[in-house]
Amino acid sequence: MKRPIITERMFLYWTDREHPNTCRMTVRMQDAIELTLMQEALRQTQTRYPYYSVRLDLTSDEHGHEHYEYEDNPAPWVLNTCQEPVELLGEASHYHQVAFACWDDCVAIDFFHGLH
Repeated sequence: MKRPIITERMFLYWTDREHPNTCRMTVRMQDAIELTLMQEALRQTQTRYPYYSVRLDLTSDEHGHEHYEYEDNPAPWVLNTCQEPVELLGEASHYHQVAFACWDDCVAIDFFHGLH
């Protein structure tokens, strides 16, 4: 299902290595992160919150007006096992606006600044 989100032409700051525009929240836990448990938690969370499983797409209507819309994205959320964030809205994040990371006793969520 596609859902229009912006009806006028509007510049969005896409995330890439030059302009990351990524927000990161990191939490240090008491114990080391168990990777298999974290992967299962993400799978369950993605199922529970499907409105975060979207891809941002630019489209044109029958009048030639461009607008952005969210399109369903069934690809799994990315769980990175190092401290470097992945590029959001691209192949590395399966085109999602969120990605996750865990290492040692830390968990991080990276999200696109325009996520709402």
